[in-house]
Amino acid sequence: MRIFLFILCVIPLFLYSQTPVGRWDFDNPDNLLQATIGNNLSLVGSHVPITGPSLSNGAASIGIGSYYKCNHGMAANGGGSKVNEYTVVIDFKIPQDNLWHSLMQTNYQNTDDGDIWIATDRSIGVFATGYSFNTINPNTWYRLVIAVDLGSTFKYYINGSLFYEGSNQMVDGRFSLYPSDPLKPLLFFADYNGQDNTVMVSMISIYSSCLTASQVSALGGVGSIITLSTPTNLTVSKAGNQVHLQWDQVSGATLYHIYETDIPTAVNWGMPVVNTYNKYYNFNVPLQKAFYRVTAE
Repeated sequence: MRIFLFILCVIPLFLYSQTPVGRWDFDNPDNLLQATIGNNLSLVGSHVPITGPSLSNGAASIGIGSYYKCNHGMAANGGGSKVNEYTVVIDFKIPQDNLWHSLMQTNYQNTDDGDIWIATDRSIGVFATGYSFNTINPNTWYRLVIAVDLGSTFKYYINGSLFYEGSNQMVDGRFSLYPSDPLKPLLFFADYNGQDNTVMVSMISIYSSCLTASQVSALGGVGSIITLSTPTNLTVSKAGNQVHLQWDQVSGATLYHIYETDIPTAVNWGMPVVNTYNKYYNFNVPLQKAFYRVTAE
């Protein structure tokens, strides 16, 4: 049995200032619910794969009566019994204005209005926090960041810049999230009475802290590309039925993707077999020769 190693330079779409607890890229048209980090989403209703902000970036279109359930993976924080400090990032566009579009719903039963909206005038917010004075345009991709520290701050950012500073909200109140529980998920694009008009989404990520302005700025806008150096000194060793991969830390990287194939000349290596925060990983010994590629993000 032979093990081959192959390293490629990576140009990731996103570089995060902190590591998200969950991320969904909608790049696999055969499984749009697949998580890049964290738990897979669950779907209520239907959705369809579409082209994202670029030809290499997938997305989903989800319409009225359909929404995602998200078991976010966060524990209670922020001085309460629920999740009071968090950041949600959504890359989205809407196909039509003059309609309400629900972006986020904290009530897992979906028995009342959603909690973050695009209003009919294309502003973003909700009555409780206030709506933005600035507006978005239909058929344009945006990166929305909702940075929340309940009892302190509630901010909306678009493409890395402050879009609106909402009014402060209560700890453990309406905008707090239930601690991670598949039976009490956070909902995306849900509303109880049909005001969840069609939204296109190409990425969602969640952080267990309220990102600062500089951290949000580092996220950039939809399609932001930041080139990291290639992981170097990739080594492999075998012990028993385990193969150990290890490489040098890449400055600025928060996540590593490991790909595996038995055809090193393949143009498409498919989805990563593993995503890891560490600079090493152990595999079971493959049944046939294997080539590995490690990329940094």
